[in-house]
Amino acid sequence: MLKFKRAAQQGSTLIELMISITLGLLVISSILQVYVSMVTSSAATINQTRLVEELRTASTVMTTDLRRAGYYGGVPGVDDLTNNPFVNATNDISVGQMTGEATNSCVLFSYDLDGDKTVDDGSVSVTDMEQFGYRLNASGLQMRTSGSTFSCTDTAGWETITTPEVDITSLSFALNVSCLNASTGVSGCPCTSGDPCQYIREVDISLAGRLASQTATSVSLSDSVRIRNDKYTSAAP
Repeated sequence: MLKFKRAAQQGSTLIELMISITLGLLVISSILQVYVSMVTSSAATINQTRLVEELRTASTVMTTDLRRAGYYGGVPGVDDLTNNPFVNATNDISVGQMTGEATNSCVLFSYDLDGDKTVDDGSVSVTDMEQFGYRLNASGLQMRTSGSTFSCTDTAGWETITTPEVDITSLSFALNVSCLNASTGVSGCPCTSGDPCQYIREVDISLAGRLASQTATSVSLSDSVRIRNDKYTSAAP
């Protein structure tokens, strides 16, 4: 009678099984750590990019608008440029601040939006308003859209143009002026009394912000704006 002998079954011991499980958990843990690190880094990059884009957009809006400051629909050689009402004491570019905010965190300016040579204050229609401004107020960047008083401290007529997700931590404007005597070509302020004087203006803008939900994510930007429309006094050049 034939007899069959079964081969002895071989398997893993309990200790070998526990070691295998431990090694597997270590590998999985390492992979998870790498994944979490990649996700965290990606989220931080996205947040940083989002903040940069919002601040860059805000800065572009301000610089583009400021370049128009002092524009006057008068015709050189026909209209006396020294009578430009958009650069007089009331409507000329100036810096200040909203009550409770940092010094020079507001800028005011005007330009001849409709080309009629007259400063429209929006009293007839908000679409006729030609007195503009930007300011820092309660961690938001505000733009002047209307109002009865052309002032940085006016509580009405200002609209926040940044989103609630972004806190504007600082905003400052610096107005730099150089002079050129239009008769002699001599530079330096003030020009000789009675001579036509050309004022060349430039505004430096510093803007900083952070994410409201992640205050560690912050960005700072700076721009310099050459005002295209120079100011003239005494006599038209």
